[in-house]
Amino acid sequence: MAISLLAQATVPVSYGYMQWDVTNHIEDALYNGLSNVDFLVKFHDEALTSRLNFRGKDYASNQPILAIDGVNIAANKDTMMAETLPTTNYGSSTSVELNSPIKERNVISFPLTGVSSVTSATLNLYYFYGSNAAGKIVSVYKLTRSDWEEFQSTWNIYKTGSSWTAAGGDYTDVSNIPTGTPVTFNADLLRQVAVIETINTDTYRKTSIDQTFSADALRKVVTGVSQLFNIDTLRQVIKGETVSVDAKRSVILSEIISVDTVRKLLYGSIGGRIIYCKVNDSIGLDLSVTDTLTLSLKVAD
Repeated sequence: MAISLLAQATVPVSYGYMQWDVTNHIEDALYNGLSNVDFLVKFHDEALTSRLNFRGKDYASNQPILAIDGVNIAANKDTMMAETLPTTNYGSSTSVELNSPIKERNVISFPLTGVSSVTSATLNLYYFYGSNAAGKIVSVYKLTRSDWEEFQSTWNIYKTGSSWTAAGGDYTDVSNIPTGTPVTFNADLLRQVAVIETINTDTYRKTSIDQTFSADALRKVVTGVSQLFNIDTLRQVIKGETVSVDAKRSVILSEIISVDTVRKLLYGSIGGRIIYCKVNDSIGLDLSVTDTLTLSLKVAD
């Protein structure tokens, strides 16, 4: 099942901060190497008659907050978009409004400077006015464009001369982070894959079903970047029949690295599990032919 990028909260009776769990959104942004995380906020059911207002980032108090593992991050741009005024920009407004069925939506962005991982994250928006809003569901999605301009974007465009794919903002509720069931591999075969200085294409061919090798797939395994990958990706790495040893070396950070370094990248030391395939300073494993390694698709606690 795909990782959801739909966060929801019910509008309370009393004014104050509303919160959405956006942990998956941050994981998605980090996985895709984004420097900001961008949200689109709207009433979930835009057929109902409702209105509410949030404080914007330029208001004197109660500004939007993205809390990641106890650290509060301020928004670096926000605006609203109005269906009935499709060419009007609201970037200078100190508040943003949601409305339906006359649609008004909010887009907001937060920088991820210094953020390399996430355990828990919440989006906090201060609700200070509402009409027929209590009890309604407000949904937060991933805004799929990060290059929108705060003082240019409208219902029709994300910046001057560039239209949204769909008027009202481009968004999704599904992440592209691969998911799947953890699978085990024979340790001896995995060791052969790691020792790229002596491996040949015939050995790769014997370790896997026929798949097409992808340089990007190998990069995900060995560069140390925290990324998830599924069984198909690993099969592509193990295959590699159309790529020479020198080419494989060049994929790995464009330099020749030692066998021990590759082992550290591939072999985890936490209960014999490969965790995100990132650099581990101590291998801690004495593998034999009968050993198995488990490919974990989530970071262990």
